[in-house]
Amino acid sequence: MYLSGFTDRMNFLERVINTFMYLSSYMVEIRNEEIFRGVIEEHFPPDSRPSLSDLHHKAELWIYNMDFSIEFPRPLLPHIQCISGLRAKPAKPVSQDLEDFIDESGDSGFILVTLGPIISAVYRMAFIKEMNSAFASVPQKIIWQFKVSQWPKDLKPAPNLRLLDWVNQNDLLGHPKIRLLVAHGGLNGLTEAVYHGVPVLGIPLLADQPDNIVRIKAKHMGEYIPFYEIKSDKFANMIQKLIKDKSYKMAAMKQSVIMRSRPFTPDSKLLGMRGWSNHPLRWRRPS
Repeated sequence: MYLSGFTDRMNFLERVINTFMYLSSYMVEIRNEEIFRGVIEEHFPPDSRPSLSDLHHKAELWIYNMDFSIEFPRPLLPHIQCISGLRAKPAKPVSQDLEDFIDESGDSGFILVTLGPIISAVYRMAFIKEMNSAFASVPQKIIWQFKVSQWPKDLKPAPNLRLLDWVNQNDLLGHPKIRLLVAHGGLNGLTEAVYHGVPVLGIPLLADQPDNIVRIKAKHMGEYIPFYEIKSDKFANMIQKLIKDKSYKMAAMKQSVIMRSRPFTPDSKLLGMRGWSNHPLRWRRPS
């Protein structure tokens, strides 16, 4: 069940919980009906206004942001098409300034940290201090996408830490000296990590992030730690475990090969959606 945080191999208790979550999802549907009622009233005449569930059932084509190099196996109907990894591409060279910083790492390499744009709003000062302390204790260079103007003024960044307002995550993940991605678990970022074969340490916060990280862990591509459990020693040890235990890198490279060996690239499949969208219009189901 979406947002359950479970894998496709559940024990009995997890299956019971998963069933109740499935049943409770109907309450979410009722709430969604209320949210979209105004939109439906705006676009449909009063004598033929469908419910949101009616629109779901009548949809001739569904396009999902999903890739089975990450996703658990599941049966899908023919009118469901999956496209993922549009931003995952061969890496381009990074700026010279950033390249110089990375070169200083020697054989230790660097770690990329991207925790999303809302980190400064939701993560407490103690969390940032623990992260900063952990980074100071590891031999790798750290590149952290963090709004510099919102960095705590009384906290000195670790000497091996570079803070940047924005980074090209795909290009950095494709750099030969990348060792680990520390991420909140957004699907696009994880797809890029899979494409480039980079292990992941997840710090999920909300929405689909815990589910996405569970899928990465199930593939043995990484681990996760709740943000409220972050302590500098524990966090630093987990970083080194993921880097030194080569089984994580091997698993990540395996999934990378699987993703890259698809017969169609995401771009070509997206262009092919024009044909898929025309097909149900031409051969629509009987009313």
